[in-house]
Amino acid sequence: LAGKLDQSLANSIVQSFLTTPPDQAARHVRRLAMIHQIETEEHFSPTFLWRKMICQQSVKAYHQLMHYYFYNECPQWEFNENNLVAILETLQSHFPLERYDTISLAFLTKEHLCQLHEQFLNDPQATDVITFPASDKDDEALGELCISIDAAQQYAVENQTDFSQELCLYIVHGWLHLYGFDDIDDRDRLQMRQAEQEALQQLKNRQIKLYIQANTH
Repeated sequence: LAGKLDQSLANSIVQSFLTTPPDQAARHVRRLAMIHQIETEEHFSPTFLWRKMICQQSVKAYHQLMHYYFYNECPQWEFNENNLVAILETLQSHFPLERYDTISLAFLTKEHLCQLHEQFLNDPQATDVITFPASDKDDEALGELCISIDAAQQYAVENQTDFSQELCLYIVHGWLHLYGFDDIDDRDRLQMRQAEQEALQQLKNRQIKLYIQANTH
């Protein structure tokens, strides 16, 4: 395997053993090796290439039993990964996912999310969040939430609402799709909106608010 690895993957494996407990590091290395088998790309979910990129570049937050992979494509904005974990674990406590292992959260530009929307959902229109459940053959990942920071910022400006709250709503919305909610028809949309408000209220009760700030560096 070592002869097939590029430098970034080798560095990621080294970092896994240096910065995480041995059992978690071993699982992460197995995941990296599996994800980098390009010849078996068809065995993975639609976000195969995104998850490959995320494994190489993201902050990896390990907490309890779930692994979170965070990727931010918009360097002008900074997130606090511990804050993101708190949001996701609050969602897990109230809308628990049966397979409790790995979720990736990718913050993308409006253009990139639009490309994914057209590529995988055959819809060229702009959107704010896309949820990609992992395929049945991926026995470790739950899925990936791809979120447009630009869409949240634009909506907040146009409607004079809180930017971070709008972005948090997108995270909640994506999670609820993984949980099983849908928004295809009016009845589904009503149930989704009610669940969103319930989740946001739980975050408010715990005094958890999405932390995002402009990067001044």
